[in-house]
Amino acid sequence: MVIRSGKKDVFIAGADITEIEALESQGDAANFSQQGQEALAAFERLPFATLAMIDRACLGGGLEPVLACTRRVATENPKTVLGFPEVNLGLIPG
Repeated sequence: MVIRSGKKDVFIAGADITEIEALESQGDAANFSQQGQEALAAFERLPFATLAMIDRACLGGGLEPVLACTRRVATENPKTVLGFPEVNLGLIPG
């Protein structure tokens, strides 16, 4: 399976921080995190190869499924960057 973005300016920019701000308790945060981890684990277990074709910014929650792919290819576009900017907010990537 090949994953590529149809967006013009970014590959995937990541999660919406307001979703995290809306969590009301530690339990809610733990459930939110666990659901994301389970989704990525299921993606990693797919019975076929996966390839992410990255062009432009691939950040935060958008980088996580890319790392779950079997292979990744990134363009040499100067706007192609990969990272976890949420660490600057004190959040640990999924």
